[in-house]
Amino acid sequence: MATPLNYSSRPPESPRGPRRRHSLGGPVVLILLGVFLLLGNLHVLGWPMLRHYFAQYWPALLILWGLVRLYEHLMARRAGQLQARMGAGGGLLIAAIIIVGLAVAQADRVNWDSLQLGGKGLPEIDLGEGDVLGDVFGQQYAFSQELEQPIAADAGFSVNSDRGTVTISTWEQNRIRVVVSKKIRAESQTAAAKADASTQAQLGSSGKEVTLDANTRGAGDIPVQSDVQIFLPAKVALKIAARGDITVRSRKSSVNISSSRGNVILEDVLGDATLAVRRGDVNVLRVTGDVVIDGTANDVTISDISGAVRLNGGAQEWIRLARITQSVSYQSSRTTLQLARLDGELAMEQGDLHGNGVGGPTQVATRSKDIRFENVTGDLDLKNANGDIQVRVTRLPVGAINIANRHADIHVTLPARAACQINARTRHGDINSDFGLNITSSQGGKSASGTIGTGGASLQIDTDFGDITISKG
Repeated sequence: MATPLNYSSRPPESPRGPRRRHSLGGPVVLILLGVFLLLGNLHVLGWPMLRHYFAQYWPALLILWGLVRLYEHLMARRAGQLQARMGAGGGLLIAAIIIVGLAVAQADRVNWDSLQLGGKGLPEIDLGEGDVLGDVFGQQYAFSQELEQPIAADAGFSVNSDRGTVTISTWEQNRIRVVVSKKIRAESQTAAAKADASTQAQLGSSGKEVTLDANTRGAGDIPVQSDVQIFLPAKVALKIAARGDITVRSRKSSVNISSSRGNVILEDVLGDATLAVRRGDVNVLRVTGDVVIDGTANDVTISDISGAVRLNGGAQEWIRLARITQSVSYQSSRTTLQLARLDGELAMEQGDLHGNGVGGPTQVATRSKDIRFENVTGDLDLKNANGDIQVRVTRLPVGAINIANRHADIHVTLPARAACQINARTRHGDINSDFGLNITSSQGGKSASGTIGTGGASLQIDTDFGDITISKG
């Protein structure tokens, strides 16, 4: 008898038994972790915020893995196959996620700044400089050096330091004085003395240009840190390239700074200031010229600037600006900001942007930030997504305002005697107004329009999933 045809959609089983599927739970979780870390490397999100997110939501990785396993189980039953085993590698990955997640969650709850050791704060540990290894493999020895030579009041001065702090102080003498405090990690006093001799700081001159080389690499593999304090006439133009903290005060000429892995303090400069930074905090106070900062710092504070301010790159933690007479521009992978001036203050963190005394024309394009602008003057063009917007105008006349948002609310407060033309629309939300506006509803959402006062500049408000409120203030 002929074998009947099998019209079943289920594939025939292997002679060795049902086939076993490959589990996708581990690869899915690894891909998600990789994307998470990539966001940190690309500075889309700061590492402190990524750490906080991981501390809060790491159990979601286990939930995702479980959902993938459940889906695989259901599909395997439907296909008449065996569900894939997790395997030892998967078990180890789950254990690692649990251990690391619990540890990061506990660390995220600790206020490290409040911890004390013997009545003092915990000592700083810089893993990037190799000093921790130096504590294990050698003793620390201290050396000092002093240099001094004449310098013209209108000369230029350059500093190059690979490891150590640089402090610039101003004095009235037409001389340069350098005081070096050196720390050397070595196996013996003899080895340290030899390293000291090969890492002597060097002054050089070419015309009116004077250079200082801290020469910290002269000892080869022996770690050398040279902290230099430099006394200069106020009018000498200054250029510094250093890997370490930099402090410059009371200058009457331009300042150019390139910093890596160190904090920068720049105060009381009669001239322009140009900074290239990588990590560390930046504080720039009381500068009469323009301020330009390139690179990504941890925290940035800039205040009392008579010129313009331009920032390219951003900050991992926050940016605070105050009292800037001329224009302000900021550009990062996530935010573009342009101000004509800043009479008050502006603070920007990962999920918040707050400005008080913002002078237009102002342009802001960002996402995932709650935005609050108070005492706005002049024109305003504001674009955002996934964050509420609050704008308060207190002075007349009202400038041209254009606000576009997505997936969040918009609240605009205008003076009671404001004069402007209002057009507002939300596709999935409500509109509330203290002014006599014509509010209509349709399948496409709600819209409001009208002229308040004698008319004037245009107020355009648009959002999709969010409410619009227009208040008198």
